[in-house]
Amino acid sequence: MVHWFGPRDFKSTVLKNELRQAALIESTCSGLTATIGRRGVYREIVPPKRLVMVGAGLMRTVIRPSETVLTLTFEEHGEKTKLRLHQTGFESGHRARRA
Repeated sequence: MVHWFGPRDFKSTVLKNELRQAALIESTCSGLTATIGRRGVYREIVPPKRLVMVGAGLMRTVIRPSETVLTLTFEEHGEKTKLRLHQTGFESGHRARRA
C-alpha cells in the first residue's frame, strides 16, 4: 500500500493497517517540506471483490477535515486482476482554499 499513497518523491509509512471491518488505518506521507497524516477505517470488506475505506487527512493547514470514501473493486481479468479505484469527497485545491 505504501507505493500507492502520496505524490511522487514522497515517502509513505503505514503505521496501522489491520484488514478487518472497523479497524483503524493510519499512515504518513513525507516530502521535503511537509508530512501529511491520514487516518481512517475499513467500512466494508468483501473478499475477494471489494474494500471500502473512509478516511481523513490530518494536516495542520486544513481548516476542516478532508474526509474521503475510497472503494477498491477487484475483478478477474484472465490470469491477472483488474483493480478499479473510486474515491469521493475531494474538493479541488482552489475551492478548498476559498472555504
